[in-house]
Amino acid sequence: MPKGATAPGGEAYEQFERRVKLGLFEDKGKLGNQGSQAHTSLLILDGGMPAVHKSYRQDEGMGTTDEVAYKLAQALGMDEVPMTMAISRNKSVQRFVNNSEEWYTYDNKGKLTEEQFDEVMLFDVLIGNTDRHGGNILIHEETGRVSLIDNSYSLANSYMSYISEDYNLGSMRDWVKGWVVSIVDPTTSILGDRSPVTSLTRAEWNDFSSKARSDEVRGIIIDGYGDVKGARVHAEMMERLDIFEDKYGRYIE
Repeated sequence: MPKGATAPGGEAYEQFERRVKLGLFEDKGKLGNQGSQAHTSLLILDGGMPAVHKSYRQDEGMGTTDEVAYKLAQALGMDEVPMTMAISRNKSVQRFVNNSEEWYTYDNKGKLTEEQFDEVMLFDVLIGNTDRHGGNILIHEETGRVSLIDNSYSLANSYMSYISEDYNLGSMRDWVKGWVVSIVDPTTSILGDRSPVTSLTRAEWNDFSSKARSDEVRGIIIDGYGDVKGARVHAEMMERLDIFEDKYGRYIE
């Protein structure tokens, strides 16, 4: 797993947060096609950093989820999620990713290394991301660096979270398998006995699992959502992690 992620409390993030909070930016107007879920605009922060401002159309706390997903990635040692902060429940600002293209069709699957592929899968299974597609996996044209954007349909806003309000473990198991199937082999609906992981070692899995189960991760969830909602979201994360380990752990060497 990649190391060296900058902690959310680090200097770079503090400068990013300060510039956004103080309005030290220029709003360049709407960015690209406006989706049905959010209005997006391009900001140029003081110092020249480009950023994307998202204002969600529904009051479901997706701005909060954007920030929590970023902080979780940092706690896991992942640097793939660009710096993100919530400015309200339904508004967020994320560093704009330059010189990258969308991994928009499965024909481009070869552009991800096996290690990158495994890490995206583990992160999304952990946070219950129900909106990962080629348009929000960006790959740098020269370096191959992967950036994971648009993480709002995860955690408290995951479709799986709504399903598991009745704590339907069968549905959650189906979802974990369904996500793995769709990202690993979109031509089939049955994974069978094939492994969804291609490069993950036992040591890497143990490191990921240990960080995911840490008090730091739980604290990020509780800080983001509050005690009651945060406890439910954290329990769902741990359940997904257990399901993945139970179903696919035997393939990790």
